[in-house]
Formats: sequence, C-alpha cells, structure tokens
Amino acid sequence: MKRKIAKETQFIHFSFEMFGQHHYPGHPTLGTPHCHKFSFQVLLETFDDRGIEFIAFRHQVCSKMRMKYLTAFIYNPKGEEFPAVVTYAFDSRSCETLAEELVQIVTDNLPLGYPEAEIQVSVFETEERAGGLWKGKILAAES
Repeated sequence: MKRKIAKETQFIHFSFEMFGQHHYPGHPTLGTPHCHKFSFQVLLETFDDRGIEFIAFRHQVCSKMRMKYLTAFIYNPKGEEFPAVVTYAFDSRSCETLAEELVQIVTDNLPLGYPEAEIQVSVFETEERAGGLWKGKILAAES
C-alpha cells in the first residue's frame, strides 16, 4: 500500500563557510581569540517552483554576511608567508548568535511580498562539530 503525503512543503537549502575568529569572554581557555572554519546552513520554505532562485539567493546572503564582518584580517596558523586565509572577526559572538544574525540577513533579503515561511539556520564550528541552531517562522511583511 502506498502512503499519502499529508502536506507537501518545499524548501531551498544552501550553505557556505567562513574562517572566523571569536572568543568567549571570561572563559579560562576560550577567552583568548581563536579561529574556526564556520559552516553556515540555511533551510527556507518556498511556495512555488523557483520562487527564490537558491544559487543567486545564496550568493546575496553570503555576500551580506561577509560584508557585515569585513573587519577581516589574514590568519596564517603555521607562520608561513603563504597560503594565508582571510578570516572574519566575529568577536564574542557564539554560534547561536551568528545563527540569529544570519536569520535577520535572510529575512532582510527576501523579495517584497514573501509570505510567512519556516526557516532553520545552523552554524557549526566545523572542526569540533559544535554549533547553534535557530528555527522558527519569518512573518509576512505588514503593508
């Protein structure tokens, strides 16, 4: 017997990475600025085929996130001249805080008239697989 689907929901999913430096103020070991390769993942409800073109939207959101933390510096963990990595300054932000800020960037870049939608954002400190999750609804804009 074939099962029926109760509700069909469509989502777009995209991810990107940024090398970032942050610290946990007052913590005995994490209070010193340290670097991670942060992984950002976004899952956003859509309502029609290509209502949001996810490649262009990913580029737009990723660019805004990078611009927000443009106080970048060069991080070279082995002290070699090359290769160096552009690293973004997240200051004392946690993965949970970065997830919340990314939700706002996604929300601010949705097309006008976009309806209420489910969203889920995850941020991971890649090498440790630790991270923050933000899940909720983006409400429709009031006119």
